[in-house]
Amino acid sequence: MLSFLRSLRGSRRPSFNPPEELCGLIAKELRDLDSANFREKTKEQWHSENKNLIALSLVSKTWRDEALPVLWSELFLDAGAASAVVGDHVDHGPIIKKYAAMLELAKGNGSTRSFVHFAKRLSITLDNVFWDGTANEKLTASIKGILSLAPRLQCLRIAPRSFQHTSEDIIQYLPQLHFPNLTTLYVEDRKHNDASEEALETFLRNHTTLENLTLRLAENSIIDLAYVEDIVEWPNLERFEGLLSHALALSQNSIPKLKELYILATELGDVRPALDATNLRAIAQRFPALETLNGLAMSPLFVSYMDAEEKRTCLPKLRELILYESVTDGVSVLNGVRYAELSDAEVDRTLNSLPRIFPDIFYVVVCKSAVTRRPRLLINRTKTIKLFDAPEGTELLLTLA
Repeated sequence: MLSFLRSLRGSRRPSFNPPEELCGLIAKELRDLDSANFREKTKEQWHSENKNLIALSLVSKTWRDEALPVLWSELFLDAGAASAVVGDHVDHGPIIKKYAAMLELAKGNGSTRSFVHFAKRLSITLDNVFWDGTANEKLTASIKGILSLAPRLQCLRIAPRSFQHTSEDIIQYLPQLHFPNLTTLYVEDRKHNDASEEALETFLRNHTTLENLTLRLAENSIIDLAYVEDIVEWPNLERFEGLLSHALALSQNSIPKLKELYILATELGDVRPALDATNLRAIAQRFPALETLNGLAMSPLFVSYMDAEEKRTCLPKLRELILYESVTDGVSVLNGVRYAELSDAEVDRTLNSLPRIFPDIFYVVVCKSAVTRRPRLLINRTKTIKLFDAPEGTELLLTLA
């Protein structure tokens, strides 16, 4: 792509000047605008898109006018990536100067529109565990300033660089901001902090038109909007990723449009909530339109429940079910209780019975991790996939190593 754009710029042939609308469409094709992909987008992917857009902007004024808004539509603020190691200490000067200059540029000079005017997606990656107080304060002040000047944001992602870092400085600033067009929010902070949790709750109450919400928080974090005086409604929320406790605490009412629920395991111990009658009932009441459920643990209690004669249909629109089973030396532990490993026959019988409670189920996947410690350590991971084809009445059962 870059070679093609350079050929346009360096060619002696008559310049290629398509209509502005076509230039704009081509520029947008160079930027992945899918909000779902933005959740997992890397800085390397962003840089690659930027190179193509910058090259396009150098072709002509027409191309520049269409390419620059797309270029600035997505920003990655990676705090710490440009820090240099000098002797025995880390020099944060370059990164501090970089974001201070970016803040001044964001303010504009009155004669031209600031680049932040075009910002729709903003990713902030923090790395402040080894920063001294003054350096951290200067850096976060610049990032807060840029945030305050970007009211048109549609997607916001805030995450630490690694587990030992924290996003608390930026999270605690969120209640001072309002983004009327925000549809996607990704917040990660694995360190428990009361002030951050309160700030995040306030921000969520002010942005209940979100469509995609990811909360990767510590298991002891309390985000509870279900018991506040003013009932919190989520009319547009279609996807949630986080702990089950946080999902159920979003509102005391059902969330009518939620289609995808991705339940995370706890950071400590990799523990997942069990698929049992209690959790299933709570999920069905809160998310009646659910189509994808990913993250519960395959449970002996659920096997017993499915073997019972009387069962009620729930989650009538559920199409995809992804379960997990973790076994060590033939034993699984759920909610502190030890259970014998489920047999293949028990799992198969349970999967066969799923259409009785999930009438629209299309497929189910059981991801199993079995660890044997004696006589030597062995780890065996398998995926059991069962497809249901109701019109043909056929089923396919696969087990993959």
